[in-house]
Amino acid sequence: MFLKAAGIVFVASLSVVASGTARAVSESEAEQVARLLALLFDSGRTVLARHQPLINDPAIADKNFTAATFEAEVIEEFKRRSGGIDLTGHDAGRVPDRSRELLLGLLGAGKEVIAEKQPTINRKFLGYKNVTPATWGTWASRKFSRRNQVLLKQTALDFRNPNNAPDPFEAEILTRLAGPGAPARDAPPITVITDGGKRLRLILPLYHTPECLVCHGAPKGQVDISGYIKEGHVEGELAGAISVAIPLTPRNEVTVQPSPAEPPKP
Repeated sequence: MFLKAAGIVFVASLSVVASGTARAVSESEAEQVARLLALLFDSGRTVLARHQPLINDPAIADKNFTAATFEAEVIEEFKRRSGGIDLTGHDAGRVPDRSRELLLGLLGAGKEVIAEKQPTINRKFLGYKNVTPATWGTWASRKFSRRNQVLLKQTALDFRNPNNAPDPFEAEILTRLAGPGAPARDAPPITVITDGGKRLRLILPLYHTPECLVCHGAPKGQVDISGYIKEGHVEGELAGAISVAIPLTPRNEVTVQPSPAEPPKP
């Protein structure tokens, strides 16, 4: 299953601890967790992209784009794209408890970001708010990582932030996906077992949509609304990927647990 979004990659590195006991995850379970985490993350980005005109409207103060609104839309987007998985229910037998805890943790982190950004979102007479799919992804992944020891990293071949440069594995896959003979866009995700069988990596390519091209499209070289230089991409062109890396052994275990509430950051 391939996803559409702006030109970035997310990397998640995790293993699962249930009831305080480390347990190695199977390949099939690791692949499911990886795919669903990536899909939920991209669902959040999709909702942010959909609301960019409203968020950046300087004529409206109270935009009614609340954390609850965001959460509801992400749940529906994820349900549509995941084949009907409902994060408001248990979906017994479809999603293991450990996977569901991680998914709800990621959803909660993203919701908190929108709650903290309400003063900015609702600021009148200000156009660009810097509350974009990419910035939301950075803030939400930071919260999620701190709580779950899960690394989420955004990257692309033509990354804007130097801290988001792809690692060698990601760069190799992205280069192949951008070149001739790349898999069809409806091809299954790319899954590779690495580190001598100790880790599963899953790559889901992302392709530019019209929403992406507001900042990443033509004319190439023009300054976009955020102050970056447009890359000149076109709709349907490879934008990046969501990359997930999950240990298949109990090493570097991750405990899925909440952390104390964090104060809003400016």
